[in-house]
Amino acid sequence: MSITMGDPARSDTGVPERMRFYPKQLIHAADLNDEQAYHRQKLREHNRFLHGWGVVCGCDVRAVPSDEHPWRVRIGPGYLLTPQGDAVSIRADVTFNLANCLLASADPCAFARPCPPVSRRTLADDTVYLAIRYTECETRPVHTAPTGCSCSGAACQYTRIRDAYEICCLSALPKTHAPVRPDCDEIFKAGITECPSCPDDPWVVLATVRVPRSPRTPIDEVDPLSHRRSLHSTALLKDMVSCLSEGG
Repeated sequence: MSITMGDPARSDTGVPERMRFYPKQLIHAADLNDEQAYHRQKLREHNRFLHGWGVVCGCDVRAVPSDEHPWRVRIGPGYLLTPQGDAVSIRADVTFNLANCLLASADPCAFARPCPPVSRRTLADDTVYLAIRYTECETRPVHTAPTGCSCSGAACQYTRIRDAYEICCLSALPKTHAPVRPDCDEIFKAGITECPSCPDDPWVVLATVRVPRSPRTPIDEVDPLSHRRSLHSTALLKDMVSCLSEGG
């Protein structure tokens, strides 16, 4: 018989469970998918609790207007962790048109979120936030054998799931990006540290863009730093400590 875990993050007992394999066990596709889901959820928790979230490196955003696309920007390669613990890797330059949310990239993992065109008539003010989130796409379809005695109507199944990302222009800054000054006294005070909750908002802001009054006016005000949340790698933190030690 087959043993399944259900939702690996929310089992019947509320505790994550992983598969236990034994000789002559009958394994179904759901069992293998649950095994993957368990480890993916554990990795998300590891990222959220141990590292936090933000842009680790790269993801530079620059205006690259043209006569045909005056509101076009380019996003460079980079790596980031989302508020929900998913890792996003941008492997090639991405051009994104803020006027109609059209995206172009050699990276097969890049997607643009369907959204209405951004114009002066749809914006409450002249600022938009270019943001990114994790998503998935199914790839490599194959025909599956028909069930029963039928010889026609073979179904199609995807054999791979590709880690991808989705880019969108937001009209409001996500609540997760609200500036919060750390309480230094609380940080260094001896006591029990509370675990952070998992945010509902998956977006990570890459840049703040000032939109011109006319859709025919090229964009020239792109700020990739003001609302960007940076996440320093352990290697970079080590270098920072070394610099501070040498400076002291």
